[in-house]
Amino acid sequence: MLQAFERQCLSTLQRALAEAQSSVQQVGRFTVGFSGGLDSSALLQAMAKLKQNGNLASVQLQAVYINHGLSTNAEAWGQHCAALANKLGIPFQIVEVELVAKGLGVEAAAREARYQALAAPLKPGDCLLTGHHLDDQAETVLLRLLRGAGPKGLAAMSLQRSLGNGLLLRPLLDQTKQQLENYAMAEQLVWIEDESNQSLELDRNYLRQEIMPKLEQRWPGFSQRWGQSAQLCGLLDQQLESIAEQHLDAVDLKQERLGSSLKIDALLKLSLAERYNLLRLWLQKQSYASPSLAQLNELSRQLLDSDWSDQQARVVTGDQVWARYQGRLYSLPNVATSALNEAVVWSVAKPLTLPGGWSLQAIDDEQGICLPSVVRVGARPAGLRCQPRSRRHSQSLKKLLQEFQLEPWLRPIIPLVWAGEELLGVADLWLESGWIDPTQGPKKRLRWYYAGKPITGPGIESK
Repeated sequence: MLQAFERQCLSTLQRALAEAQSSVQQVGRFTVGFSGGLDSSALLQAMAKLKQNGNLASVQLQAVYINHGLSTNAEAWGQHCAALANKLGIPFQIVEVELVAKGLGVEAAAREARYQALAAPLKPGDCLLTGHHLDDQAETVLLRLLRGAGPKGLAAMSLQRSLGNGLLLRPLLDQTKQQLENYAMAEQLVWIEDESNQSLELDRNYLRQEIMPKLEQRWPGFSQRWGQSAQLCGLLDQQLESIAEQHLDAVDLKQERLGSSLKIDALLKLSLAERYNLLRLWLQKQSYASPSLAQLNELSRQLLDSDWSDQQARVVTGDQVWARYQGRLYSLPNVATSALNEAVVWSVAKPLTLPGGWSLQAIDDEQGICLPSVVRVGARPAGLRCQPRSRRHSQSLKKLLQEFQLEPWLRPIIPLVWAGEELLGVADLWLESGWIDPTQGPKKRLRWYYAGKPITGPGIESK
């Protein structure tokens, strides 16, 4: 017979799947993220009991331990997890990961590495289950509030969300830590206490040990009420996102050579609240972090509220840059946009990797030209004049790039291709009239890329 804890776990699990428009019958495999701590130990035990009782008969169940290598006890913890999984008859594996800081703290880097490792093997119909509970949710709400979050942030952890090719589910999100502990003791579970949980240097640990007990003493049961507030913020965020989706159609959202853009005049017709709501959705679709209110105000001041267009104005928000050009607001990746200091030799049989994620390739194309096997690639020298094949006279490179409507932030870094001392072409925008195709050998076309995406061409001048 199932205990109340297990029944509530199953009920929450079914609700999470229903939110994702799925059901237990459509699930191929449940993977429990198993650290050996109280939360995941209680979750794994409950899932094992549910499967034994036939509630999850058609679903595969496995457990995965992620070894970050942050503790000298990590290997022993993995062995502990393996022993409990084996006792429950659940397939188990250990995955070792390396942390990549990327400007993140250790805790955030570990979390990112953990989710990447757990998401990678997920297939459609697979679900990752984590042991986050109601007390975790309350801590997250307070942390987000301290960072000035809006409805989306205060929605905290969702009951379910997509992850890789599968789903992330949190079956314990309606239950308190005390309920988890009562269940674990009733089941005579032995769990791991991570020594890092005692460090008050970590914000979450400080809240957990110093702040939350005092809140519970003064306002008993506050975590349930905060959980309800998080759910209400989640519902509000869904509504706001639906409204923003409708507004995206009105602002002429376009994919650009680099990033994307929308029409400023249309954006300014929206109320301030609608405008900021739309901008947040726009960034969310590009997987950027949501900007703060201060950042949105600065964006409006520099790029939207002025009656003039400063092509040099930029607003940086983390990994993303805002810019204005020809009546459109651009959202760009914050990438290197510095010119090559020195020319590099390129054997065109292989792609050329350039600094900052840029590259050049010579791809097979019967409509292309015969290229030299080795060329030089460099940035624009001062005062350079060019003559595309369709032009009768030469013009300054600066004027030609303006005519080709190449965005200002791409102009300083567009690579020039030289055959010896003779200019062959400007990326894939055009070929020079002075270049004589030897007409022998395979036909190629130049392409300029950022992160694997073609940037400029092919322009008509390169045919």
